[in-house]
Amino acid sequence: MTIIQAFIFFTVTILGICLTVISMRSPQILLRFASFLTWFALGIMMITNAFGTSIGDAWTAYLGWVFIVLAFASLLLHMDTEITKEKNGQKWTEWGARPKDKETSYERYKAELRSRTRR
Repeated sequence: MTIIQAFIFFTVTILGICLTVISMRSPQILLRFASFLTWFALGIMMITNAFGTSIGDAWTAYLGWVFIVLAFASLLLHMDTEITKEKNGQKWTEWGARPKDKETSYERYKAELRSRTRR
């Protein structure tokens, strides 16, 4: 492995780490996909011996598969994002049960006025 290849390897590794951390803080699919592509490319580079290490070394193949697993793990992080919905001022997540409709004081007042005027 030459100095340039080592520099590219460490730069892409640091880029993958940074993209993964940023995508964990901000759940956007483009950041997760960029993280996926970075780790996947790094894994393919290690498995196909693009960095010039001898392919007979077991550590290069293992490291390549670790990077591929990291790539898919970054996409799996996006599947774990909660989906929140809002209606009439109430928020709920898609996984949980929908909250019961609570009658606001204005709606109670309105119903009371209707009942009084109908008498």
